[in-house]
Amino acid sequence: MLIINCRFLSQKITGTQKFAIEICKEIKKQNKNVLFLSNPNILQKEIASNLEVKIVGEKSYKLFKFLKLPSGLLWEQLILPLYIKKYYPNAKLLNLINLAPILCENNYVVLHDVAFKKYPEFFKKIFLLVYNILVPIILKRAKKVFTVSEFSKSEITNFFKIDNKKIEVIYNAIDNVENKKTKAMNNEKYILAVGSLEPRKNMLRLIDAISQQDKYKLIIVGEQNSKVFNGKINIDKVDNIEFTGYVDDKTLNELYNNATVFVYPSIYEGFGIPPLEAQKFGIPVILSDIEVFHEVYGNSVYYVDPYNNKSILNGILRVIEDKNLQKKLMLAGYENIKKYSWRKSTKKILNILK
Repeated sequence: MLIINCRFLSQKITGTQKFAIEICKEIKKQNKNVLFLSNPNILQKEIASNLEVKIVGEKSYKLFKFLKLPSGLLWEQLILPLYIKKYYPNAKLLNLINLAPILCENNYVVLHDVAFKKYPEFFKKIFLLVYNILVPIILKRAKKVFTVSEFSKSEITNFFKIDNKKIEVIYNAIDNVENKKTKAMNNEKYILAVGSLEPRKNMLRLIDAISQQDKYKLIIVGEQNSKVFNGKINIDKVDNIEFTGYVDDKTLNELYNNATVFVYPSIYEGFGIPPLEAQKFGIPVILSDIEVFHEVYGNSVYYVDPYNNKSILNGILRVIEDKNLQKKLMLAGYENIKKYSWRKSTKKILNILK
């Protein structure tokens, strides 16, 4: 029996939740002997229904909420392991987003990156406390640790002194969508950026860079999570910059489809899914010149210095105004996305679990 910890279904969808959801969909296709367990506070109800998720610990969860305790965390650390021990003592538990119940014996965990170690100043104190206590214990006790890039594997090894043979790389991927680029309405040229509004995504430098010109519009998709991250981005009205906040998949796909270029100036990532999504839509991609992006994207993107506003702006302007470069990046992007598949990544996880 394989059990999946589906606590992520009670969270809004960002990159890590996307990874978890797509892996779960594929596991359901490839492995019939699997049980999906979740806490009661499910936000992604349609996905939970498709996965036939079983909700456990409703009474205890309500009590945690009433007492204003961290209900999701307590469900994961107490209710989930007690339920498994009672009904499925020999089951393997797969945890897809960083944390796992330390009371479970057969834990397999995905740690996406170690940003909380590399840049602790970006995170809330309570978040750091929880991660700094739990993650080392989880990694030590886990039967196997998965992560999303060779770069993240080396970071985990260095920060936690874990034998790298215990860590397996499972790459992210993207949904299957048609490779089709249509013209924007009114032929408007706009720059698109997608990502949670947290410090390491480097949106402030991007905003400052774009504010130095008035020819092109920037659309930023994402929102701030004040429970996890320090530092707020000013989302007041700025000329030629539009903040959409969180959008549904249909709206996001339309924004991807009509963008002229995509920019992702992050200073630290474990993988970075949005640029891969942009490449699927045939958008030329501009990325930070950091190690992990060279691993994942190679020569299929245009690199800029994430710490230099002028470099960011010049890179954007060059790609927008050079049609030959746009075509080259578009074709290279189509080739790059062929390397990544949820089916292949899930098959690798299941083979290791077996």
